[in-house]
Amino acid sequence: MTGETILPDIVRAVLAREGAGGWRVEPGEFWCSVRREAGSRAQGWKLHLSATPLSAPLVLGRAAAVLARHGCPFKFAGTLERVAELTSPRYDRAGGGKFITAYPDVDDERLRELAGELHRATEGLPGPGILSDRPYRPGSLVHYRYGAFRGLVMLGNDGSREAMLVAPDGSLVLDERKPWYSPPPWAPRDPFVPSQTAPGGPRTPPARPAPPAPASAAPAAAPAVMAPAGEPSERDGGTVAAVLLGGRYVVRKAIRHALKGGVFEAVDDRTGAPVIVKQARRHVGATPGGLDVRDTLRHEAAMLELMEPSGVTPLTGGLFEQQGDLFLVQQSIAGVTLREWVHANTAFGEDGLWGPPPADAQRLASELARLVALVHAQGLVLQDFNPNNVMVTEDGGLRLIDLELLARPGEPAMRACTPGYGAPEQGARPGYGPAPELSADLYGLGATLFHLATGADPHLPADDPPGRTSRGRLGAWLAHMSRGNPAAARLAPLILALLEEDPGRRPALGLVRRTLASPPASTAPPASAGGPAAPADPPLADGPASASGPALAGDSASAGGPALFVAPAPSGVPSWAAVPPARIGPDESGRADIGQGEDDLGRLLDDGLAHLVASMNPSDPERLWPTGGFGRSTDPFNVQHGAAGVLGVLVRAYEARPDPELREAVAAAAGWIGRRVLREPRMLPGLYFGRSGTAWALLEAGRVLGDEELDRLAADLALRVPVRWPNPDICHGMAGAGMTQLRFWEVTGREVFLSRARQAAASVAEAAVRVDGRLLWPVPRDFASTLAGLTHYGFAHGVAGTGAFLLAAGRALGEPAYGELAAEAAGTLTRVARVEDDAAYWPSGEGDDRLLTHWCSGSSGVGTFLVRMWRETGDETLLRLVSGAAVAIHRSRWHADTGQCHGLSGDAEFLLDLAQAGAGERHRGWALDLATAIYLRHALRDGRMVIAPDKGTQVFADFNVGLSGVVALLLRLRDGGPRMWLPEVLAGPAAP
Repeated sequence: MTGETILPDIVRAVLAREGAGGWRVEPGEFWCSVRREAGSRAQGWKLHLSATPLSAPLVLGRAAAVLARHGCPFKFAGTLERVAELTSPRYDRAGGGKFITAYPDVDDERLRELAGELHRATEGLPGPGILSDRPYRPGSLVHYRYGAFRGLVMLGNDGSREAMLVAPDGSLVLDERKPWYSPPPWAPRDPFVPSQTAPGGPRTPPARPAPPAPASAAPAAAPAVMAPAGEPSERDGGTVAAVLLGGRYVVRKAIRHALKGGVFEAVDDRTGAPVIVKQARRHVGATPGGLDVRDTLRHEAAMLELMEPSGVTPLTGGLFEQQGDLFLVQQSIAGVTLREWVHANTAFGEDGLWGPPPADAQRLASELARLVALVHAQGLVLQDFNPNNVMVTEDGGLRLIDLELLARPGEPAMRACTPGYGAPEQGARPGYGPAPELSADLYGLGATLFHLATGADPHLPADDPPGRTSRGRLGAWLAHMSRGNPAAARLAPLILALLEEDPGRRPALGLVRRTLASPPASTAPPASAGGPAAPADPPLADGPASASGPALAGDSASAGGPALFVAPAPSGVPSWAAVPPARIGPDESGRADIGQGEDDLGRLLDDGLAHLVASMNPSDPERLWPTGGFGRSTDPFNVQHGAAGVLGVLVRAYEARPDPELREAVAAAAGWIGRRVLREPRMLPGLYFGRSGTAWALLEAGRVLGDEELDRLAADLALRVPVRWPNPDICHGMAGAGMTQLRFWEVTGREVFLSRARQAAASVAEAAVRVDGRLLWPVPRDFASTLAGLTHYGFAHGVAGTGAFLLAAGRALGEPAYGELAAEAAGTLTRVARVEDDAAYWPSGEGDDRLLTHWCSGSSGVGTFLVRMWRETGDETLLRLVSGAAVAIHRSRWHADTGQCHGLSGDAEFLLDLAQAGAGERHRGWALDLATAIYLRHALRDGRMVIAPDKGTQVFADFNVGLSGVVALLLRLRDGGPRMWLPEVLAGPAAP
């Protein structure tokens, strides 16, 4: 047996031994299906069994024998690697642990018999609990839930393919998988509860705890328990008061949820002291050696005890077990994470300077190096030194948290690190193996200083094939961020020295600390209050981490380019610490101003288009361009993640510069969509997730190709799109459908499309509600959607997008009432704006105070609407707000993702809107600045410059979160023209 076939071969052997003929074992990408014939049941009570990678072969062999005897079809994770993935600490909690899924097409009595046999066959074997299910018995590997079997898979209201259940009234209901047991209210009675009195049968599962009391309620007198099927905090607005852990810790708030367990703020009922309680669920993250996250938590407790004399770690309150899970109690440290501190203390001045206060940054940098030295003094390596694992206390001191990965170099340890913060040598280690040397933490220190100075994470997608060094690429990025950022300019040489790929070239920690020593006296932190006194600092002498000292020469990959660190140094100071900021970070080709010149952006555009054309696969019946993550579940024809968005960009490129290869690509993409799109029976209305965007893309393709058949197909699709729908938004609902009808009217002149736009406008107007003087468009609470009940302000799902459609409809239809509603929507957005230091931000929506800057939610999306209202009305208040939105966007350029939806491409499109509207001369230059920030993150794939989406590593074509959206921005920068997916009527009159 090979590693890839061991589990399927076990099943085949079991079936042969049992004499079970006619079964098919069908391996897939993730799951391996085992079935004899299709069952008749579409939904019902199904069984899940969990396992660890170590127990999986035994669990599968025993369960397969039982399932074969009962004639029950099932599926299982096809490899041990997949089992490890299902039980990994950060796997999706609603699906975690589900190694085997059985589909019993039997009555309740036989179902109980089957579950009992499976339980007895696997009793005593290890496996995690399954949060979405109810356990057959406490501690059993067998779990059950009500859900789809073969199911009805169709496009749900949010535009992704979903398994649906049929309710008793015949309606379709989403088969929701939540990280707690939640059968639909109309599901048949739990088949296992009535069997409580059956001799030898399963016992009734323990009752669920009562819903938690409000935060103000007194602690429960008797101990309560954590619900084994998920934390109640998620079902009760985050409040978990009256849940008592360990008989004394009253949980007040969930800080984080994960499959491995929650992290909770609590109060010690005996002392009144605030504490942090960390949970480790049994058998999650299990290794082939039998360790799991409980062992990791025990290790963290030991590390806290070891580091306690240092005074820089939380005090431990000990470990306790409850319901088979392990809990660690530790001191609650008042303060914020370093990441939060950087976000709150990154200032922007009128003189163009930005960044954290340089003196504070230098002091904190020195303190960060001291933290690493204190750990190294114990002979330990941190492995994952990053801004989330450091707290800045209220008195300005630093504390280390999350010590679970501390290890002695060379000793067996889990491999784990945060992307961008782990040293290159850590990536080559096995999942469980010898811990790295102390020099790995020097890289983590450099990466953390990178974030301290800039607020950005030093994470770039790898080149394929490998070519440029990570350090050289980060140096170019850092050089740009150092312009106008004194803290980054001061720390940049040291940062780059620490980010050496070769551990032996990283400067020794003592040398680093000497360089950072003696900050201005005024910045020294006050004495820390509480806790044990800190011992004397570790000596500043060079430690064992790096015997060879700092690198002095340039990157070897930059053939012919200048050395990075060449300036002469004052006596006693390493050369790299004395290099003026202007001397660091040239491109590895030797150019000092990469990304500023449009030649570089031109290559990024040309290579992006070439990649889109080369990665298209017309022979694939499922997706024309591959995508990842959530995108794989979505409609393959839509704008957001599908073929329509990319087709629209190819059309725009061909229109600007006709090229035979581009024309061929447009025809191939349009043909692929045209041959398949009518096979999907559901016609969702949205512009980005629905059929409206597909029709729009085909309209533009037919127009440039002169293809009348394509024109007819596009019109047919547009006429089928619903213009009345519960969701009023642009992405999924009526406003998006109305925008598309207006575009079809503009191109074809057919009155039917204008009439349908009128119907959509009337529907959107009817959906508006007024709350305390604000005009809002909530998504109905009873609508089957993940957005149900939300009220947003942004363009994708809220006031800005619906307001833009009503403005367009009012202009096209000549109906002032819609323009008045648009003006009222603009007034709402004016009232909820937050202006800070001349920058304008907007919260996501009602009840959400996060201040955002992007198209979907935030400054650029709201500004996309308000700049058009300003052109309509000449209202100077709107001009001040859109100008402030531009300031906010420009300031966030180093910290944002790259895409159209919630990143730099969409933000830069808004800046171009401002430039075209005559709102200010500087905005096109700012759009180029954002394009430069995108350029600096490019990867080389097969020699082409491409952009990976949203801090990912793979390159996907998707419009709103991928490469084609970046290409759309670059096309507009080069060729001008209107913004995609907005009708021409929104161009409006000349600027006031």
